[in-house]
Amino acid sequence: MKTLRGALALAAVALALLIAYAWQIEPRQFRVTRLALPPRLAEALAGERVVFLADPHIVRGWRKAEKLRRALADLRPDTLLIGGDLVQYDESVDPVVDWLQRLPVKNGAFAVLGDSDYTGRVRNCAYCHVPGRRDLRRDLPVRFLRNEAAPLAGGRVRLVGLDAEDHAGWGAACGPGPEPDLPTILLAHYPTAAAGLDCRADLILAGDTHGGQVALPGPLLNRLAHENLSSYRAGWFQLDGKPLYVTRGVGEGYFPVRFLTPPEIVVLGGGS
Repeated sequence: MKTLRGALALAAVALALLIAYAWQIEPRQFRVTRLALPPRLAEALAGERVVFLADPHIVRGWRKAEKLRRALADLRPDTLLIGGDLVQYDESVDPVVDWLQRLPVKNGAFAVLGDSDYTGRVRNCAYCHVPGRRDLRRDLPVRFLRNEAAPLAGGRVRLVGLDAEDHAGWGAACGPGPEPDLPTILLAHYPTAAAGLDCRADLILAGDTHGGQVALPGPLLNRLAHENLSSYRAGWFQLDGKPLYVTRGVGEGYFPVRFLTPPEIVVLGGGS
């Protein structure tokens, strides 16, 4: 009996340590992933440091805001790309705006909106408009792309951003554009946003899945998770013959834990 009690006590301690690690430690252990880009895109981004992240899910008192800001500052990005889900569902957007105002980026940032940015009140307007007015904000170093294109790396690359809510506009945004020969990055929240569309993309960047947050075995994940997560958990994939990279994201959803799925910051190419 004493042996059984000892084993149970040891198991309880191990479980408590595991929960503490998944809740308090791993969510703040940012990992940097450096992508080997397709040759045409790598050439166009030579000397330019572009950093990509997604799914911060920022809340008031977000304890890893400063650590993430320092990590970005150490990377010295010329441009930052954000793949949606900036706010944490029904939380206030004020902490998001505060975080965006202090982004350590040289040439600003581009972002798309995710599903959580459209949850609840009309929160996404706060990213683009002065509160209580129709005037566009001028105090954020971020341009939100809603099914539209923008020049990147001094115009050497075409960046296309797909909005999470306006699915009907995806096809037109994915088209060749006025300069169809430019290398193109497609920035989306959902990994499958460009599926079945005639998109001109050298690289697709997406988030949404958080990498599952907990490293469940594949068969169990397939039974429990939605299609995007079970098919595109994290890493490199091919979507209709185009390279797709799905990041693990930097924040968490409803459950603030991570286990063997640390938050990720992605660097495109080497930069200067």
